[in-house]
Amino acid sequence: MPEVHIIGELSGASQFEHPNLYCKWKIVAGVAAKTSHEMVVETKLTAGAQKAREGDSDNGGGGGDDDDGDGDGDGGGDGAGAGGAGAGGANAPGNGDASDRAAYGYTNWSLLQGAAAGQTQIDVEPAGDTAVWAHPIDVHFSTTSLQGWPRVLVEVWSEDSYGRHVLAGYGAAFVPCAPGDHNVEVVTWRPVGSAGARLKAWFLGTTAQLEHPSLALVDADRVDLSTETAGVVHMQVNVVLRGFRTKGTAFGLGRA
Repeated sequence: MPEVHIIGELSGASQFEHPNLYCKWKIVAGVAAKTSHEMVVETKLTAGAQKAREGDSDNGGGGGDDDDGDGDGDGGGDGAGAGGAGAGGANAPGNGDASDRAAYGYTNWSLLQGAAAGQTQIDVEPAGDTAVWAHPIDVHFSTTSLQGWPRVLVEVWSEDSYGRHVLAGYGAAFVPCAPGDHNVEVVTWRPVGSAGARLKAWFLGTTAQLEHPSLALVDADRVDLSTETAGVVHMQVNVVLRGFRTKGTAFGLGRA
């Protein structure tokens, strides 16, 4: 089965007007980006299913309460408390098992090794200076199709002098498909609110944000958004391909 190994780092960021930057990142593979309408419908369906499960848990089995949210449950309930499988913050699938792939929507792509998401440290630098993260990336995928080629999604955040975390920009870019070393620049943008919202953001540090950050992958949904250019995230990646030539596919000048 063809494989794609992505090794490199999030080097840093430049041209941002915010100080003390850090970055949340995710590599998305094998899943078509959903529109905002599809996400709203999916959210409603998920919320309805969750309420139905909670109703079944309250009405059936008796003694199945799980007050501490650890998902252990003591009685006839199924013990699958909502707190039992915590989201784990910014950490993505690290072991590539079926549940991780389902959670991230992988279809014709499978995560073999590595973490497909993470977060850098905060680089304490004044606004306008280049942030240096040198955050390692090492992800290994297998695939049965070229559809859904890996993309990197970034969210850049800033910590101000009051300890508030302010959105600095969203960005997305495809991982290069040619084997070898590549320098990737992810140009970022951020939503812009009304004049009143900007004034509120100035005093309270509450900037406009996307309800679903993965909407940054969908160009169609950005048509109705008022945005402004932010800075640039710099990546250095080495792409290693294996098994594609046996399927009649060749990339660049390397052997894959």
